Amino acid sequence: MPLPRNHREIPAGAVPLLRVEKGHAEPDELAAVLVALLALAAGPRPVETVLLPAAAGWKAARGPIAPHSWQTVA
Repeated sequence: MPLPRNHREIPAGAVPLLRVEKGHAEPDELAAVLVALLALAAGPRPVETVLLPAAAGWKAARGPIAPHSWQTVA
């Protein structure tokens, strides 16, 4: 069977991003494909840096803790 004129060979070892199957795509399926393609075309997003405090805002317990210790008044 001859290949269509717009056919391109996939290099060996390449993983295709999409797979075409027979059938009719619903509008929501086409929208999902469009969103995926636009996200790929946009490229990677910059990573947001979050600064964390150097130490916890609470004091670590020293020694054994009773199961009902949260009920005690300090």
